Amino acid sequence: MKKALAAAIICIGVVMFAPEAASADGNPASLEWQGPFTFSLVHNAERNVPEYAKWGNLAMREASKKGYQILDYKYVGKQKINPTVTEQIFKFWVKKAGKPMGLYVSLRYETATERVLNIDYRETAR
Repeated sequence: MKKALAAAIICIGVVMFAPEAASADGNPASLEWQGPFTFSLVHNAERNVPEYAKWGNLAMREASKKGYQILDYKYVGKQKINPTVTEQIFKFWVKKAGKPMGLYVSLRYETATERVLNIDYRETAR
């Protein structure tokens, strides 16, 4: 009985939800059903990427160039240094020369142009 009910719900879902136009990469941008209620399920992963992700990627690349093997990382936060400069801060758990340690990476950039001004590294015990 449970399998029959699940199959019926899936069939209803297939009939009720039809994909909108595909995005440029061929993936559906969203699924929508227009009825008494509007339901939208977003499938595009790019819409869920946090704003700080590009800065995290840059911080990881630059730390790797300095010889750090990155094991894990955490986004600490963003702060305005002044009206034209912003700082993004990350804490990494790294290994360097086989020794595990913490590493804070701070990226300062021009807020308007996103031109990187400075990358600062600070090792910690944890």
